Amino acid sequence: MNCPPVKSEYWADRLNATAMGQYLTRLEGSFIQESLTLHLNESGVIFDVGAGTGRFAIPLRRNGYRVIVGEINPLPLRILRSRELEISLILLDEKAKRFPIKESSVDCVLSIEVNALAASEWFFSECNRVLKQNGIIIFTTTNRCSYKGFYRKFLLKEDLSEHPWKRFEYVSSFQRIRLRFNNEGFRLTKAKGFNWLPARRASNNRLIPHFALIEKLLRLDLLLWLSPWIIVQARKFK
Repeated sequence: MNCPPVKSEYWADRLNATAMGQYLTRLEGSFIQESLTLHLNESGVIFDVGAGTGRFAIPLRRNGYRVIVGEINPLPLRILRSRELEISLILLDEKAKRFPIKESSVDCVLSIEVNALAASEWFFSECNRVLKQNGIIIFTTTNRCSYKGFYRKFLLKEDLSEHPWKRFEYVSSFQRIRLRFNNEGFRLTKAKGFNWLPARRASNNRLIPHFALIEKLLRLDLLLWLSPWIIVQARKFK
């Protein structure tokens, strides 16, 4: 899955252009593509919430899917519109607890690196509402039971005033997240741990590809309960 151009005034695009950002995009994109290939046909409708400027939405649209993007920030929506005209765009209300999407109208909900949604109490029930029967949700979550969660909670003294979204990172365990989406009518069908790399999201460290290879060879993706980040696929069953 290829990324759109990285020259952008939007901060997330600059993060995604780093070595760490490219590693995450490759891993997340591969997981998304494998999941959709197995569970959706090419006419499937995907709601990508928190999609930014279309890191995944643009390749998915060009692969034939119908894509709807929801964002609370108008800037990435304007950039996305300049890059791809065929994607439906929705400016979301940051305080709303309901998506402006019809009930049982989409085949897949994507929520990649949107920790505020994964941490919210209403997100999974709302995904259940907008998804068709047997629809899937693909999302990422951080894990407070990982070494990065421990570091963030006990060792790192960080001023979050400039980066308020970070307060939603590492606030819940994978066990807790899994219980929540099970209770909201979803069944886990696939999950993968990642981001064991000892590097920040904005890092351009030249060792990142080597750390990524070690992560793969050691099969750290299987240690879901301890993994710093997890990408999850779950199917609606009720």
